[in-house]
Amino acid sequence: MAQAGPGLRDHELALHGEPIAVGARYSFAAGSRWRIGPSLTVGPFEGVTLRRGQSGELKEWATTYATVSFAPAERVELILSPIGAALAVGDDFSSVYPTAQLGIQTGGQRWVLGTDLRVMRIAGANGTGHYWLQWVPLRLGIRWRW
Repeated sequence: MAQAGPGLRDHELALHGEPIAVGARYSFAAGSRWRIGPSLTVGPFEGVTLRRGQSGELKEWATTYATVSFAPAERVELILSPIGAALAVGDDFSSVYPTAQLGIQTGGQRWVLGTDLRVMRIAGANGTGHYWLQWVPLRLGIRWRW
């Protein structure tokens, strides 16, 4: 395995909060500026809906992702989560839908401040579907590296 760069230790656990929801992301160094690992967020999501389509009264309650992050500078990290699953609950049903997320964060050794853009594909009848695009304007977190 490639050696981690300055300030980038092998393992990281980050706990975060966004409006109402909370989550955790574990990652390990996969190069001097790269990290990979899983993430999980639970709670009623309260982001800003940019595009909803015809998803009705769905509410996201949990997401899980495979994440890849890249640190182009010392205090900036881009987080790409191209593969994920979201549990959405409606008036009389619940279902798991495919989702992806893109985020950016800044911070010091311990505290992070970020924002995310999330998309979820809502399945429709006969192979149709539409996309629910949501922006999470504020994500606050704390992380530990070892």
